[in-house]
Amino acid sequence: MKRILEYKIFDILKDKDNETFLDKVKEENPDLYSRFLTIIGNKGLDVAKEKYKEFDPEEIIKKNKEIKKIQRKEIKDLSNKKILDIFKNEIDEITDHLLESPLKGSILVFCQREPNISKLLNSLGAKKKYTDLFRKTLKNPKKLKREININIPIDSLSFDIEFYYDDGDFFEKKQNRSLIEITQSRLWDSSLQYTIKFFFSSIKEDKKREDEFYSIRNITINRMQNIRLTYVELFETLKNLSHLLSDEYYEDWKMEQDANKYNL
Repeated sequence: MKRILEYKIFDILKDKDNETFLDKVKEENPDLYSRFLTIIGNKGLDVAKEKYKEFDPEEIIKKNKEIKKIQRKEIKDLSNKKILDIFKNEIDEITDHLLESPLKGSILVFCQREPNISKLLNSLGAKKKYTDLFRKTLKNPKKLKREININIPIDSLSFDIEFYYDDGDFFEKKQNRSLIEITQSRLWDSSLQYTIKFFFSSIKEDKKREDEFYSIRNITINRMQNIRLTYVELFETLKNLSHLLSDEYYEDWKMEQDANKYNL
């Protein structure tokens, strides 16, 4: 019987994969060596490997890491839920406001219907983009906690264009830029404020007009970008933009240049 057992062990160890596995068991858990030698002999290497996972240090470390990861997620979820519960009233208030946000209503309508602005947007193929910034913030309650009682951006409206520029190697590269970008924010006292930015770099609607005119006009427009605007002030800025895009503004500029030229 002893001789038969020896032959069986010899046959098991003759297989390189079996030997490698058993060497691992012997090094990590020597008291389990006989047990897994028997399992291989009766059920094969695959079964032995599967059963050894609960004793394998690497598997134990991996499993512990997974458990800790789950625990951290559970703690984070509880913490996030607590923050969302604390600011439920503010969240509901902002969510209700966004259902009829001016950036989707009156401000958008003004930009699309005001003749001078809409003409420019159409000529440049500008694409409207509305973004619910608050929805993104709700996915990060810690950020919500930091900003909600100070100044929290809640949505934005932009008109984006494809802008070509010289990369310095005699090639023109294409880049998307926001020609006009308006952001709405909620302040700590529930009031709303607006930020407007412009990207009027080499924008030219009419090639017949002087480069000098566009240079001065575009600089003037870019300088109008502002933060902490009220709803009324935002509309005044958009009306000023419309004026700077008008034919009347160009004619006034040209008349002034002619007057300077002839010292009138």
